[in-house]
Amino acid sequence: DVIVLFITFTLSMIFDLSVAVEVGIVMACFLFMSRMMKSTDIKLLSHDIDENKENGEDSSLFIDKLNVPDGVEVYEINGPMFFGMGNRFEEVMNSISSKKPYVRILLMNKVPFIDATGLGNLFTMCQMSKTSGVRIILSGVNTNVFETIKKAPTVYNLVEEHFICKDIHQALEVAEEVKNNFVELGWRK
Repeated sequence: DVIVLFITFTLSMIFDLSVAVEVGIVMACFLFMSRMMKSTDIKLLSHDIDENKENGEDSSLFIDKLNVPDGVEVYEINGPMFFGMGNRFEEVMNSISSKKPYVRILLMNKVPFIDATGLGNLFTMCQMSKTSGVRIILSGVNTNVFETIKKAPTVYNLVEEHFICKDIHQALEVAEEVKNNFVELGWRK
């Protein structure tokens, strides 16, 4: 912040105030995008997750844990899904384990907004999962993100075809049902 201010001030002394303001705004935009990318994180959670973590509460205060069934992976997304996050999302998708789960749950309660690139990444992940026989469940999607997903019919139809759940409890119940259906129908062992 100080560097942007110093450069803007220096440019206003050397050139013109309008040039300095334009350069300062561009630099501030890049600084903002850089900070947003650093604050956004996607990670695979372990088999035991804290049921209160989804609500943003301190997980160290709670002893009870939800047990994630075998064949289910839970990914937590922290931060906005926007164009600056595209590469990070692709890296995570490419690093997904070779062992195919029945269900992938995307814990999205900490995603404040999603843009067109984020929708594209979500669509790609759902398509890849669908072709490989893995179901996607979105958990804890807030109202803004849900409305954005609904406005993109191709994404919404593909995601709706999978599942959108209000919280991790419901998502784990649905995941267990899906897994049992896979096993009962003999689609995968």
